[in-house]
Amino acid sequence: MSLIGSSLRIHLYVTSNSYRELAYDEEKQLLYLLAYQGVDYLGPNGQRRNWDNKHPSVIMINNDFEKVGEVDLPVNII
Repeated sequence: MSLIGSSLRIHLYVTSNSYRELAYDEEKQLLYLLAYQGVDYLGPNGQRRNWDNKHPSVIMINNDFEKVGEVDLPVNII
């Protein structure tokens, strides 16, 4: 993989929304999806951002695959 290709992949990943973990609550019959909102590739200080800078949330989906809620989680500022 070339450095240019790698840098482009990182840029696209950081600036795009992404979805990772899934969990299902049988009792409540809800699917929980961890979502991460894309951010600008460069921060206000001009430094490149990475995975840790994406804004996380939990999306709740019912059995009809309808979004029934979303809760924002704290952003990793380290």
